Amino acid sequence: MSLRIAAIFLFISMFPVEGRCAESARAQEGKESGAGDRSAAPGTEKEPADPWALLPDMVVTPNRRESRLFEQPFSVQVYGSKDIGSRGMYRTTPDVFSDDPAVVVQKTSYGQGSPFLRGLTGFRTLFMIDGIRLNNSTFREGPNQYWNTVDPFLIDRMEVVKGIASVLYGSDAIGGAVNALSRRNTEFGEGWGMGGAAHLRGTTPDMSAIVRIEANANAGRAAGIHAGATYKDFNDFTAGPHVGLNEHSGYGEWDCDLRCDFYPDPSVKITAAFQRTDQRNIRRTHSTIYGIPWHLTSVGTDLDRSSDQWRDLGYVQVHAKDMSGLLKNASLSVSCHHQREREFRMKSNGTSDVQVCDVVTPGLWGTLELDTPAGAVTAGFEYYRDFVGTAKDSYNADGSFKGGEIQGPVADHSSYDLLGLFVQDEYSPTDELRFSAGIRYTLATLIAGRVKDPDTGTRIRLSDTYDNFSFAARAGFSPADSLNIYAGLSTGFRAPNLSDLTRLDIAKSSEIETPSPGLESELFTSIDIGVKFRYETILKAELSFFYTIVNDMIVRYPTGAVIDGKNEVRKANVGDGWISGMEASGSWSPVKELEFKAGAALTQGKVDTYASSAKIKSREWISRVPPTSGMLSGRYTGLDDKWWVELAWKWAWRQRKLSPSDESDTQRIPPGGTPGYGVVNIRGGMALSKSIGLSLAVLNLANKDYRIHGSGQNEPGLQVQASMDLKF
Repeated sequence: MSLRIAAIFLFISMFPVEGRCAESARAQEGKESGAGDRSAAPGTEKEPADPWALLPDMVVTPNRRESRLFEQPFSVQVYGSKDIGSRGMYRTTPDVFSDDPAVVVQKTSYGQGSPFLRGLTGFRTLFMIDGIRLNNSTFREGPNQYWNTVDPFLIDRMEVVKGIASVLYGSDAIGGAVNALSRRNTEFGEGWGMGGAAHLRGTTPDMSAIVRIEANANAGRAAGIHAGATYKDFNDFTAGPHVGLNEHSGYGEWDCDLRCDFYPDPSVKITAAFQRTDQRNIRRTHSTIYGIPWHLTSVGTDLDRSSDQWRDLGYVQVHAKDMSGLLKNASLSVSCHHQREREFRMKSNGTSDVQVCDVVTPGLWGTLELDTPAGAVTAGFEYYRDFVGTAKDSYNADGSFKGGEIQGPVADHSSYDLLGLFVQDEYSPTDELRFSAGIRYTLATLIAGRVKDPDTGTRIRLSDTYDNFSFAARAGFSPADSLNIYAGLSTGFRAPNLSDLTRLDIAKSSEIETPSPGLESELFTSIDIGVKFRYETILKAELSFFYTIVNDMIVRYPTGAVIDGKNEVRKANVGDGWISGMEASGSWSPVKELEFKAGAALTQGKVDTYASSAKIKSREWISRVPPTSGMLSGRYTGLDDKWWVELAWKWAWRQRKLSPSDESDTQRIPPGGTPGYGVVNIRGGMALSKSIGLSLAVLNLANKDYRIHGSGQNEPGLQVQASMDLKF
């Protein structure tokens, strides 16, 4: 591996270095956040040369249009390109959330991460790429791996709206909605221009490597092209001293992305883009004999359980802005998403299963922004259709074919249609007051062509339709430019998907889930209040509270039957209950060179469930309640803005609040709960020249053994990450 890395460094160094500035992360971050100009009043930032670039204090996701971040009546987190890139040194997209105490990233394995937003994860949180849904109808309940199929190096900016966002984004947007905005060429000038960049990263002690190569080109201001490719080689990692080497934890991945932006007019942009991810041999080690006991967790019995994952996205979007008359802005998107997963499982007796799930999702959405006497109106539609094909084959211990199932992990020969129509009005009667109200109609229709009846074992067919009206009303009050007080009432809706209704697969290591026809929609109502404060760039703080009422949540329950040595579970709409929490964050920069940050979050909740096959309701903790957690960091930047260093401490309390499902999940959650932890990380970087930057991070400085609640493996022990950024 060391020879490979050395060869790559030598290859990159052969390119001629030109005069484009590769500033230190702190210098660039200052440009992104406005931290370098203390005299600038809020809202007076200079217009960028690129008319389509977002100003530092603007966001698009909360209202599906450009609006000021500070004025949002939501809790919104924004990650810029430097947060996601070399500064953060994040391995995967879920890892980007790891420094936010309000978001817990559960990791079933080293290559599978699932963030919890407002106590929810999996198909109750929505991920989008340039406004296009990643979620499809096969997404599973609880933590899953799909967010990890988005390469963090293709993301230029990520906007996170915490809480229910169903009016603008429909089904699944209950815990929150995340929109990843992809990288594009922003270097424009007269005539033709070309440039490129490279990012090289190595990590000890597993000798893992990441190589990212990018190229940019432009034809004056008429067109810009951005292309990138990422290679990742993750070897088996080592946890703390008591757990040691985690065998069969490494995997390989490569990604590529291409984006072309055309500007036939300064107010019109046409984007065509393609992305691909290919991941191989991601193992669920905790369910195999290679699992390592920790605080009395059990070890699996499978000889192997590994997954391959592919994702392709292609789209064309047209955006028009600054139009005259009633219509101000308009957007139209046509896309096709292809997601495919293949899982291989070898049981303890040598027999094996191979199952495949293939989903092709064409999508279409459009939005209009109207400037009316009644306020700024955003209206639009969305339509997605999943074409789903699945299969499952079994093999004897000698490798001979044993037989095939009627379906794979979900129903075969299936389709799922999701239609949404929405409108939202924002009205400001005075400069201090802002109101918004919106409504959405959602229609979901499914046809499951090949389903295995859980009682008779015969082939059946299912079809159903679900619809809902969701609404939201919010208010913000700003008695001064430095203060924003807000409150909101939102309803959310999640239609049962193919995974809810037809899953025939391992639910967790000791359970197998069988189809559950006849489910109804989940309904949520959330009240949240918050306050934001800022004093120039010196002091920023935010405090928010939320309370979510849960109705008809779909929960798993044991039937009492045993199938192939595993306990059968099905689903029912019995989960009435609540989820509540508090989130706090702040930063203080007494001088330009020094910044301190702090944050903490508390989440809890209970819902009704069937704890046993007797089907007697009892109110229990929601599954995998995130532990109370927090962070504290300090960052110093050199006077010449060419180097920086950051010290951060992350902590989480012991989590003893376990659902009946958590208590039985002994391969991931220790008996009595997951121990708390505190971890110290050091990061730093410097600009060696205008085109070469270095970053260094020492993570888990004390080499502690610790596990994020609900995960299948401990986090890595002491790590040293070194990276180099080059521009040419």
